[in-house]
Amino acid sequence: MKAADNINITKARALSTCFWAVFLAFSVTQNYQTSSDHKSEGSNALGILYGCFTLTNLAASFIVTKFGPRLCLGMGALTYAGFVASNIHFNAYALYFCSATIGFGASIIWTAQGVTIARCAAHHEYLNNLPENSSMGFFQGTFWAIFQCNQLTGNLLVALLFWQDVEQWVIFVILTVICTCGSIALFFCQQPDRVPEAADAVARKVTLLDTLSLLRDKRMLLLIPIMMFAGLSQTFAFGEFPPLVESKSLKFFVLALIGGCNALFSFAFGRMSDRLGRLPVLVLGFVAFGAAIIFLAIWDVQQQAGVFFAVGVIIAVGDAVYNTQVSAILGTYWEKEAESAFACFKLFQAGSTAVAFLYHNHVGFVTKAMITLGFLVVGMILTTYLHYRVAPLNGPTHHNAITHIDINHADTDTAIKTAPLLASDHVRSEDRV
Repeated sequence: MKAADNINITKARALSTCFWAVFLAFSVTQNYQTSSDHKSEGSNALGILYGCFTLTNLAASFIVTKFGPRLCLGMGALTYAGFVASNIHFNAYALYFCSATIGFGASIIWTAQGVTIARCAAHHEYLNNLPENSSMGFFQGTFWAIFQCNQLTGNLLVALLFWQDVEQWVIFVILTVICTCGSIALFFCQQPDRVPEAADAVARKVTLLDTLSLLRDKRMLLLIPIMMFAGLSQTFAFGEFPPLVESKSLKFFVLALIGGCNALFSFAFGRMSDRLGRLPVLVLGFVAFGAAIIFLAIWDVQQQAGVFFAVGVIIAVGDAVYNTQVSAILGTYWEKEAESAFACFKLFQAGSTAVAFLYHNHVGFVTKAMITLGFLVVGMILTTYLHYRVAPLNGPTHHNAITHIDINHADTDTAIKTAPLLASDHVRSEDRV
């Protein structure tokens, strides 16, 4: 492969590294909200954050299309720096205000991120004459592997600082500087080129209702429970599990382990899903997350470091699966409507997260665990139905290009043109309702 053909991998890695820096600071700050001396205000702040995130997602695809992903990435990231800075000296009103602003910033930064990674994968396939959708898992895995290192490095950094008895306000000053540097770097990240077919679609007028218009698509409707679980799982893993650990230092060491394992698993599962398919990987995540939730629901909590570390690894497996696979599925199904697809995803993910943080102080741990488990089960059932009865999760072109065409021995142009035709038997025509 020529060096120039790897340009999109380089762009994806650069974007991922900037996100790592921004979320190194934010993830620690978010984890701290439900474990601090102001747990009630912290939970309320996160509820406000994800509530605003949900509402502003309705306009996110329009904003990203109008102003471009790069500007939205940088501006969105700066709101994260403000939220981290608001924790230097506690003030509930300042915390709530910054939570609301980050809700807007999160909607555009995550929509822009989803669009950028999907375009990187599409353009990489175009430059290298690869089957369509054959590298989406690899690019999603690459992003999440680098991104999830923020949990490892951020929590490890804070754990060591707490262990050295560094004052809390000093820690948040350090985190604010790191977050600001990552935010500024995003303004300079290069965007991938559009493939010719996708570039033709840019002329399509994007409206504020484009995100909701995708709800007419049967595939999107069937994905709603798994998208909501993606939000509930984040709340459970980083909002419900950490408070079980009483020692601040041990708490952040456990979170660091989750982040490190998550990074390794994300890359592995991204590659695995391109080769074996998305569904087998989702089943693995279903089993891992289900086992962790059930165990924590019935466990008589004891301060045993080994148990916390073991559960953390299992959670990391499940989290890595759902982080990589849901985004890969969306990028596969809606490559030409990526802005609206990822905004719709964040609408349901952030909405479920907001509700979870708002009922955090009013519902028992077992009840919250059962709610999360319920969405996991329903989401898995409907996603399996989607794969077998509506449209393959890896995309029809990917499946048939690998199964029916040996692109190493056939004419590449013929292979690319023939693959969609071979897929016709695998896609049902009634994909919209």
